[in-house]
Amino acid sequence: MLSVICFSKERPLQLHAYLESLIYYSGIKQEFINVLYVESEDIKYESVINQFSDIRWVKEKDFYLDLLNIVNKSENFILFGCDDVFFKDFFDVNDCIRQLTLNNNLFGFSLRLGHGINYLPKVNIIDNKYLLWDWQHINNEHIHWNYPWDVSGSIYKKSTVLIYLTGKKEIINPNRFESFLASSISKEKSSYASMLSSFKNSKCLTLTINRVQDEFPNDFDSSQQSDLIFLHQKYESGHKLDWYKFIKSNNNDIHVGAEYFSLIDKNSTPPESVLTIKNYADDKNSSYIEDNIIISLKIYVWRFIIFIKEIVRNLLPRKLLKSLRPFVKYIQLK
Repeated sequence: MLSVICFSKERPLQLHAYLESLIYYSGIKQEFINVLYVESEDIKYESVINQFSDIRWVKEKDFYLDLLNIVNKSENFILFGCDDVFFKDFFDVNDCIRQLTLNNNLFGFSLRLGHGINYLPKVNIIDNKYLLWDWQHINNEHIHWNYPWDVSGSIYKKSTVLIYLTGKKEIINPNRFESFLASSISKEKSSYASMLSSFKNSKCLTLTINRVQDEFPNDFDSSQQSDLIFLHQKYESGHKLDWYKFIKSNNNDIHVGAEYFSLIDKNSTPPESVLTIKNYADDKNSSYIEDNIIISLKIYVWRFIIFIKEIVRNLLPRKLLKSLRPFVKYIQLK
């Protein structure tokens, strides 16, 4: 199974888009999502917490200790996310888990990268579905692709996360968590798994319309009014980010600007049927619709299996459950 850990600071409106789009496109249940958040006197999280009440909400007290505690309680695979990300296409987390399980030389699985993203290096295309590349032998001309550790949209084994996190008390915020470990990994490349993977097409993007920290002065597009207080006021008055508009977006960079920013009524809902996606997509051909129908069916089947699994797990003795784990793992790999 997979857990989600999302970092958020003073951006409940953008966090809402992350959570809503993630659940819509992946079928991940709220119970498997953790949000480590920071609010301020002017920006509170009560509204978004009420919207997603089954998520595990952790108000930050000590970033390092809070994160370590969440990781220790997580499932065997962890998807990291940030509140400035939203998803744009369907995906099956079981595909990601399967790749990480079968390939011992795979360090992580990126949901932000894909064939259309800029600076594409030489990659292998597996089963016309996945990209596979050696991040250790990619030069700096191929930025993003030689960056093995990110907390915006990548999946790692829990064991991998704990190796780099344990004992690193200087990690006091998400930016340091990402930059410290990325720097450590790049300095000792030979000690780490050399491959990265992604779907053939990227599944999410990073919306750079504001900034919540000054330690790492990342650029952002301020051409539209999108400061933190303004967005919080809009959220409290009944608005949210219009991520529906960008279904199947053909963005060429993992970071996008204000052209991807617009607001809609908070009561608006995503398309109920994947068939309606063709109204938003640039690619309106029938094969795209068929692909998403298949993925959507897989999501519904997966939700049903998880539901049955939880019932069985509550009924059967723990010793019996432990004895069945090797068999279940074998079936999953098949």
